[in-house]
Parts: sequence; C-alpha cells; structure tokens
Amino acid sequence: MSRLKDSKNVYDNIPIPDRLEETVASAIEQAAARRKEDHGVPDQPVTEKRNRKKWRRRGKMVSGCGLAAAAVLTVVAAVGVNTSPTFAEEMQGIPVIGAIVRLFTAESWQSDTGDAGISVEVPGIEMIRGDTKNLADEINEEIKAKCDAYAAAAVERAKEYKKAFLDTGGTEAEWKEHDIRIRVWYELKSQDDSHLSFAVSGSENWVSAYSETYYYNISLTDGAYLTLEDLLGPDYIEKANEIIRAAIKEREADSGEEFFSMDEGGFVTVTADTPFYINEKGNPVVVFEKYEIAPGFMGRPEFEIEREVDKSGLSEDTLDIQGLS
Repeated sequence: MSRLKDSKNVYDNIPIPDRLEETVASAIEQAAARRKEDHGVPDQPVTEKRNRKKWRRRGKMVSGCGLAAAAVLTVVAAVGVNTSPTFAEEMQGIPVIGAIVRLFTAESWQSDTGDAGISVEVPGIEMIRGDTKNLADEINEEIKAKCDAYAAAAVERAKEYKKAFLDTGGTEAEWKEHDIRIRVWYELKSQDDSHLSFAVSGSENWVSAYSETYYYNISLTDGAYLTLEDLLGPDYIEKANEIIRAAIKEREADSGEEFFSMDEGGFVTVTADTPFYINEKGNPVVVFEKYEIAPGFMGRPEFEIEREVDKSGLSEDTLDIQGLS
C-alpha cells in the first residue's frame, strides 16, 4: 500500500512549467503578426478568437483537448514549408481522409545541441475547401506553437541536467553515454467522413514526468471539436464512470493490475475536460496520465467507452453524412 501512496505523491509533486500557457499564446500572437505583415491578413487577439477550449493542466496533469475545425476549412503547412515546389508535389500524393481532410507532416527536423538529440514532427491538417483559410492557418499555427514550446522547454531541462551532472563530477564522455533524446511526434487515431482524431506527444527519454500528449478530436460535419457529451450523450459522466469503475475492478481481479483507491486519490469521475481520443470503432477512449489513478509502472491507463448511436432526432441529411441511414 505504501508503494501506491509513494507513487501518488510523485504524481502530485510533478512541477508545473512556469508560464507555459503564456509562452504558447505569445508564440501564436507572433505567428499571427508575421502573417499579417507578410500577407495583409487581418488579425485579432487570441483572447477574442473563436470560443474553444484552452490547453489545460488539471492539477498536475496535462490534458489534451481537441481544437475546433470547421468542415469548410483549409489548413495548410507552416509558412516556409509549403512554399517548396517539391513539398507541394509530394503533398499531392498524400491520401485524403474521407475526401474531406488529410493529416500530414507539416514540418520535420532533427538537431543535436550537444546537450541532447532532438527529433520533431509537427502535424498539419488540410481541408478540401479554401474559403476560411485564415481560421485554418490559426489552428496549424497553434499546433506548431505547442510543439515548439515543448521542444524548447525540453532542451532547457536537458541543459540544466547536464550542468548539474558536470558540476557533481561527471565528464563530457560520460554525459554522451546518457544519449539524451527529445522527441515530438503525432499519431493518427482514427478518421471517417465525420471526424478526425489524432494525438500530438512530447517525451524525453531521461525523465517521464514531463511527457505530454494532446488529443485533437475534430468534427468534420458541423465544424466543432468533439466532446465526450457529443459522443456519449447528456449522461456521459454517469455512463463513463460506470464503465471505468467496472473495468478497474475487472483488471485488478483478472490481471493483477493496480489502481489507487479513492482514498489514495484514485479515479473519482470524468469531467468535460477529461482527455480522450476516438478509436477505429468510433468509440471514445478516455486516457489518464501516469500516476493519476495508478502507479507509474501502469503507464497511461486507457478505457474504451462503448458508444450507442441514437438515430432519433437526427435529420436525414445528418444520417446520410454520418453514414447512419
């Protein structure tokens, strides 16, 4: 039992990076200003942009949230990448998701600072129609800003770690043996004619406490980011809680997995901000951070919530778009 409490204490004491949200917001503002200067595109402050969920850290947990993307958007690669003729030609061969959207690598680079090796893949999404390009650019700029912010913070952590290592008697040769690696990448989770779901992650091989994953669940039918309530209905909290509690009990009994009890700070309930992705079956998969509801060796526990599709109240057009007719 003490091991469970110790693991929970580790999670609760993970430091929150200072000024993370301000750093990302600043990067987005700078990108928007550059776009305005280069192309004469009107801009508006980040705080006045469309109503959407912010990047959040609940307690010590980084939660991923989907960004809004209208079905009529056109999202392009970062400036400087899509200006390459070769890049443009290569993009023509990328498969289109449901003839509506495609996910691709907008920017990819590797570097070795001497303190750490860095590998970054920034995703981009491109829609077919181009009548709301400015809004689409904003989405990709925010994704890029988030990836860049994580990579920059990770480089600083590696630099501080190296300094402490050398200050305590370590050598440069010994440091190289540590082979510190920083990675930022993305993963497609699922797609169909009604949604796109993918994850953007950052990790450092020498410490897991700073690993972050953000989940994007984008509706392609009404231009909104999808929520658990959208997928599971108004009683999504009760439904998800029931399934998760039953799954925890079953896993503990059948496979010996360990989870914190409620008294130890374990699972209590999902909320509107609980991170999730959508799997190939169209079901939301709720994801918890390491140490949040279980010891660290359990990794990030995931729970699939079976979705019941209710056709009542949906128009024939909606049923046809979603393939439910």
